[in-house]
Amino acid sequence: METSESVPAPLSTFSLAVATRSAVERLAPQELELLDDTLTAWERHDLPRRRDRRAAAGTVGLGVDIALVTETVLAVLTGAATEVLGTVATDAWQRRPRWRRRTRADRGPAAQHRFALTAGEADRLREACRRHGQTLGLSAEQADLLADAVHGAIEGPAHR
Repeated sequence: METSESVPAPLSTFSLAVATRSAVERLAPQELELLDDTLTAWERHDLPRRRDRRAAAGTVGLGVDIALVTETVLAVLTGAATEVLGTVATDAWQRRPRWRRRTRADRGPAAQHRFALTAGEADRLREACRRHGQTLGLSAEQADLLADAVHGAIEGPAHR
């Protein structure tokens, strides 16, 4: 008799950069040319801070601020990943020492790091993205598009 402990759960991988690109392609394709610069600014903590994210996110559908959708996607993904994966993922993305020089063993930009997910975590990440998106002012339809794009960007067998 085989126990469930002897069979490892299939894993998939998640990357903030890939998930962000997938979501921006669906929500605001006009921002794709700015995506790499926005990710770089996010890693350096150089994105402008907004006091009222809900009010700012309310303009997403109007296209008032060209980087607004990408910034909202990053905020949603950071919150959702923290909720599902804990601080392991966000520590790797946001608390990397700025003063540290890159070495050959360095894994590259923090947003490119890949994290392993089980099927349950992949599904929870999708739901967390939907909730966080609506909290930050996206419509239900936009939040669904974002959540589906993120889930589609997860690579491997666990999310299929």
